[in-house]
Amino acid sequence: NPNFEDVNKLPANMLIKEGVSLTPGQRLGGFTQTTEDALTSFPVLGEFIKGAKIRGIEDFNRVVINKALAPIGEKLSDKVPVGREAVAEMLEKASNAYKKLLPNLRFNMDTQFRSQLNEVIDNAQFLSDATLKKFNKIVEKNLVSKLDNKMGMSGESFKTAESTLGKLATTLSKSTDEDAVQLTGAVKQLQTLMRESLERTNPSQAAQLKNANKTYRMISIVEDASAKAPGQFNGVFNPSQFDRAVKGAKTMGKPKRQYVKGQATMQELSDPAVQRLSPTIPDSGTPLRGMTAAIAGGGGGILIDPVTGGLLAGALGAYTRPGSAFLNMLTNRPLSAPRYGKSIDILKAPGIGAGATYGGRN
Repeated sequence: NPNFEDVNKLPANMLIKEGVSLTPGQRLGGFTQTTEDALTSFPVLGEFIKGAKIRGIEDFNRVVINKALAPIGEKLSDKVPVGREAVAEMLEKASNAYKKLLPNLRFNMDTQFRSQLNEVIDNAQFLSDATLKKFNKIVEKNLVSKLDNKMGMSGESFKTAESTLGKLATTLSKSTDEDAVQLTGAVKQLQTLMRESLERTNPSQAAQLKNANKTYRMISIVEDASAKAPGQFNGVFNPSQFDRAVKGAKTMGKPKRQYVKGQATMQELSDPAVQRLSPTIPDSGTPLRGMTAAIAGGGGGILIDPVTGGLLAGALGAYTRPGSAFLNMLTNRPLSAPRYGKSIDILKAPGIGAGATYGGRN
């Protein structure tokens, strides 16, 4: 039996703990999940399964956005639908949090910043002459020209400069030119040094500023995932789209290496979602779905024998919102109560295994 810490780390339990509703198949995984996916074409039950899966994706979108807003103490309104409206509300809440901070902030070029900036400039000497000139112009335009006579700038001016650097780094990162790749790294370093200096020289607001920056890192991932969703889904992203956004996040250091190590920003949500919320049938699944429906229907395709019909009717409740909430409660019990350690065993999708067995015997 796994210990409680291991149980907490199971993909299904990690999602349930965050507030994502799962179908019985998604809870158990393996053959049960594959069979459940195949049954989406089964009369009546298939529609219930599809509806439950859609609710799970919607829950996942809300959980991800709330995770991004958590550092600034915000969350989505309960009534806002996931998708573009939710993303718009997320951006507004993050922007408002930053706006409240800006009047109380001031960027100052302290000794540490000057020393680190000189290192970045020294490293940039390895760039070609043309690219080095571009970098020097970037430093001049977005830093030096904005400094006042006290070698600092207001919070508003800093935010403008820092945002410009972020957009510039994103644009440069799309190029495959070697110099452009190195220039991207130099721009990101400059942006990071400015952020760190702002936190360091504003100790009374450092914690709030750090949280605001953390939120901005995460909402950029959410924006990217939402943008990857096809238009008909209105910005609602699936686990694969979110996973690609996590993997491609524009962060300092080596993002791909962080992703490989499982340490990328928000990867604690993308990994279990890909494992349990993604379809397990790679193609249309038509042959498997047809075979599963035929077996569960006693070989009659769309016809359902009375016994299997009764079992399937009992299964429908597991794919409703109240039924899912009840199963979530049962699944969570082993996390805190040893005597319920075997309760997961009863979470077999009702009607799926039993119905298939009965139909096969006939």
